[in-house]
Amino acid sequence: MRTTICAIPGDGIGREVVPAAVAVLRAAVPDLEVAWAEAGYETWSRTGEALPAHAQHLATSAAATLFGAVSSPLQPTPGYQSAILLLRRRLDLYACVRPVRSLTPGPSPAMEGGEIGHRRAVSPPRHDERAGPAVDPRAEQRGRRAALAAGEGSPVDLIVVRENTEGLYGGGEESDGERAVARRVVTRVASLRIARLAFDTARRLGRKRVTIVHKATVLPQTCGLFRATAFEVARGYPEIAVDEMLVDNAALRLAAHPEDIDIVVTTNLFGDILSDVASMHGGGLGLAPSANIGDRAAVFEPVHGSAPDIAGRGIANPLAAILAGAMLLDHIGARDAARAVRSAVAATIASPVRTPDLGGAATTQEVTRAVIAALTHPLTWRPSLPPHGEGLTRVDFLCGGAPGDAAHPSTQEGTRRATPSDPPSRVTNLPLKGGEGRMAAPSLSPLSGAGRAGPNAGPRVESAGYLREACP
Repeated sequence: MRTTICAIPGDGIGREVVPAAVAVLRAAVPDLEVAWAEAGYETWSRTGEALPAHAQHLATSAAATLFGAVSSPLQPTPGYQSAILLLRRRLDLYACVRPVRSLTPGPSPAMEGGEIGHRRAVSPPRHDERAGPAVDPRAEQRGRRAALAAGEGSPVDLIVVRENTEGLYGGGEESDGERAVARRVVTRVASLRIARLAFDTARRLGRKRVTIVHKATVLPQTCGLFRATAFEVARGYPEIAVDEMLVDNAALRLAAHPEDIDIVVTTNLFGDILSDVASMHGGGLGLAPSANIGDRAAVFEPVHGSAPDIAGRGIANPLAAILAGAMLLDHIGARDAARAVRSAVAATIASPVRTPDLGGAATTQEVTRAVIAALTHPLTWRPSLPPHGEGLTRVDFLCGGAPGDAAHPSTQEGTRRATPSDPPSRVTNLPLKGGEGRMAAPSLSPLSGAGRAGPNAGPRVESAGYLREACP
């Protein structure tokens, strides 16, 4: 039986990167069915609905949805609501999961000084409310840094788990022109389920610590309720250490010493900001995927926004959308294909084929073709990153996989390992799982915007081009 996913390009560069990601997913899983739908600000401008009923129906009935980006006006626009926020509320996608992992071994730029000012900032011991004794995160941090110094592990490998349906994004606003009020709604029910998801994720992936982030010192009612509920949930996971941070300290720690963080669980607005800060250690917003998870539906999307400054120029980075697609494949059970896609992305990042935000001059189409080429005949190159456990929220940047993985050359039945000298047209048959099914030669669908970045293409586009309308 074929699996059907829903694809919603949305606005701006979403119309370029989602078709690119779908082309890669179809190369990885040839029998994947894709149902297309429209949503977003441009759809609202034409039809009066940002999320038409047809799009909502497809997102509900499909195995999962791949969403692109949405534009939102800076000024109040009567009648308009963000399509992605509507999807989250109507499908009850209560958890936003954003993984961040370094793409290469060794220190990240933020780690190279090692010091903040003249003294390393380290949190004092914090009280673990489950058991009573103080928990000192410094001992674990020293162990993690020692492992890094010994060349073991990845410098940054963290997950931000964010409540996705309430807080300042779900409470509503009102204004009389002189005074504006935003309502921040935090409920025990929503806090319970997001905390459970964070600790379940830690248990399933073998993570050691969950950090509860809040600002209960200033917001004792809303953040206080979230904090107390999260600690209540933590009592059911005695094998997982728990600590807490104020959100401003967490932002500093994520920027300067992300290797100290394992899993963060926090409220909606805080999680939105902190995950964007953390993304700098994984290549920036152009490489950051995310998952919106509910009990009955799931929507996967790149973290970057619609980037109207580069939309239509054909230079948008499709890798975040492709990695979101890999998370989608994990979700629907196609784990071998997901690993192969991540391997292909890693190979492409290590090649000269890069979009301008990563310092290259390649177009969206060229990067997409490079990923598909690496997917269908993996090269001998592989980064020296360690394999780790599977799971929805782990981003595994391994090129070639590990022995036994579909992407590993030893698993390829009846084929030789491709080499850099092989022509792009050569396709290596690649078993997806246990020899069942083989990848056919992909055909890349035409993508919008064929322009090539170059000397005459205007100023170089930095990753900040994705910040203007980053996904909320």
